[in-house]
Amino acid sequence: MARGEGMSTRSSGPATKPRRSLRLSTGGTDTAKGRAKLLELADKPTRRAKAPARTKGDSSRSQSVSRTTGIAKRESPAPDVDVLRKDAAASRKEMLAMRKEFERETKKLRDQLRETQDSMVAREAKLEEKAAVLTEFVDTHVTTAAAGILQQLEDHFSCPLCLDIVASPTMLSAYSCGHTFCGLCLAKWSFSLLHECGAWHDSIHCPFCRAPVVSSNTHARRTASSCPFLPNRIVANVVEDLVGKLNAIAKSATPAAESSTPVGKKRKRVKSEPKETQLPTSLADWADNGLRRKDWLSRNKVGNKEINYVSKSWATLTAQELLEVKGRLKLLEA
Repeated sequence: MARGEGMSTRSSGPATKPRRSLRLSTGGTDTAKGRAKLLELADKPTRRAKAPARTKGDSSRSQSVSRTTGIAKRESPAPDVDVLRKDAAASRKEMLAMRKEFERETKKLRDQLRETQDSMVAREAKLEEKAAVLTEFVDTHVTTAAAGILQQLEDHFSCPLCLDIVASPTMLSAYSCGHTFCGLCLAKWSFSLLHECGAWHDSIHCPFCRAPVVSSNTHARRTASSCPFLPNRIVANVVEDLVGKLNAIAKSATPAAESSTPVGKKRKRVKSEPKETQLPTSLADWADNGLRRKDWLSRNKVGNKEINYVSKSWATLTAQELLEVKGRLKLLEA
């Protein structure tokens, strides 16, 4: 009880202040302790900032990430540098070997190609040389043959009226002399004697030898056999054949030939200069666009047209129709 009373007495009474001497001694001690405490705190590492509170989902994700990264690290360990260097050296060595093999094959193919090109150039040169000799030979004979054909046409198949190669060969009646003229020339000459009344007052005769023709009086009744114009089919076939040969010869120009000509280290195909058959102008005129051939074709076409019309319609032609034929022929003369 005395103890309890003593405690209650101390707690209930007012606190007495320690004396000045005691405070001074105690303050000195506290100052030394404070300095030691500061030094101790300075030596300790500082605490990190407190991380924000994690939720349940964040913690599960972080655990899964750490778990997967751990597996990945365990499955793919860091490669050894020496092994990588050995693999790279082996790959480089293999690529160099492949490159050398490729270069050898390429060089081999290039050599083969060069040899083939040289062989082709040599063959083409020989062929061109032979072709030139053959062309010269053919041209000489072709020119000679063309000249012979033209000479034959001019000597034996010329029209006595126009003095040109006969076109649409026609002669007067079979009872006459048998001279052959161009169909157009003979029709013009015969119809020039036609009177304005539409009849021939005089008998038609051969313009070359003056041989008379069977009566050509158009006022009397006419028969088909009395027509004075008779196409000469034999001469026509011969002349057409010779004219066709002339045309073929005139078109026999040697075509431009391609040849491989070396140009530097490369070879390319170039066209050599075309060599044409050197035909005289008189022969060249019988080519497709030649003047004499075009003129002959025109005369042959018009002559056949007029002679066939008069021959087929002779028995029924009226005076007016005969005058119309004469008018057409006069226009052709112009």
